[in-house]
Amino acid sequence: MPLRTRFRTSLFVVLIVQCCLLSSCNNEDAEADLLIDNFLQKHHYFNASEDVYGSYKLNFGVEAMITYSIISGKQDYIPDIERFFLNRGYEFDDTVPYHSIPFSDPFYAFYLLRNDVSFTAPYVYECKRMFEEVSRTKEGAICIHHEGRDAVLIDYLQDYASRMARLGMITGNEAYYEECVSQFEIYRQLLRDEQSGLYSQGRGWLEDTLETSPGAWSRGQGWLIRGMVNSLECIPCKTEAYDRLQEILAEFADALLCRQDEAGMWHTLPHLDFESSEPEVSGTSMISYYIAKAVNAGMLKGSQYTKAAIRAERAIHQYIDNEGNILNVSPGPGPLREIQSYRLPGKTNDGHGFPAVLLGLSGRFLVEE
Repeated sequence: MPLRTRFRTSLFVVLIVQCCLLSSCNNEDAEADLLIDNFLQKHHYFNASEDVYGSYKLNFGVEAMITYSIISGKQDYIPDIERFFLNRGYEFDDTVPYHSIPFSDPFYAFYLLRNDVSFTAPYVYECKRMFEEVSRTKEGAICIHHEGRDAVLIDYLQDYASRMARLGMITGNEAYYEECVSQFEIYRQLLRDEQSGLYSQGRGWLEDTLETSPGAWSRGQGWLIRGMVNSLECIPCKTEAYDRLQEILAEFADALLCRQDEAGMWHTLPHLDFESSEPEVSGTSMISYYIAKAVNAGMLKGSQYTKAAIRAERAIHQYIDNEGNILNVSPGPGPLREIQSYRLPGKTNDGHGFPAVLLGLSGRFLVEE
């Protein structure tokens, strides 16, 4: 083939690839926009005070919107985000009780977006109050108070530990880094299954309060890796505390990679074989995003993590239909007391789906093949 012809052919191939990549990016942007618009419609675009209060799923959804805006650089939804806080009557120097926003924290995310330092004093106050008031097991594991009992729960661990890491970062008091990391170490001793490397949902939820919840749950693993990554983000690298938690993260990420199916998904009960439960989109999305975030920050090093995050991000698109409905979301029937309730088919548009999937779609901005 003449050189000029080969050059034209190569140029044509390059242009085709570029067009495909641009089309893919545009499709993914449009998909995220559709999900966000559905979420905003459900909450009437935060136009009234009654639209900005609800369960933690609403708070987590707003946090995910903020995260997506920061990572993607898109400004389209900033007015909606600001209206959310405006109709809550929120100012950055307000004290927001820690127990009023369990599991997620849109207020801290809003601080990252706007960087108003008047936020830090009341936030420090509430984090210290959480540290002082939280109950603990005889082993020292922090507990959530729920249903009239104090029990160990990995969903709550990630909230508490990340607050302790932020408290150490803001105040410069390294004792809070130690508190953060030691909780992950205690939970690892209590809840990690040596065979699978995955974590039980908690302890104290069964009739025998010293018995751990059976098996593992997809979104629970997502909450756990979220806590590890968000904590490491605040702990200075090249410190003992960082190294200890980074080692736990790498161990856990390796276990998760072993449980990812060929399509890129994690299943509702990831400790079992793939046929025993369905692919589950909320857990997959959270795991994918926080692996991508860890890779981007240098917490996880190795192409296997990048590939796993990319495969998962690509896989979750098949669980979003043309109208922006999110399929196969585990509703989460409370702390894991028995396996059977988690074998039920995932729901469509369960409220846990939007924030998790939007984070999952955000991961593509953090990693490249």
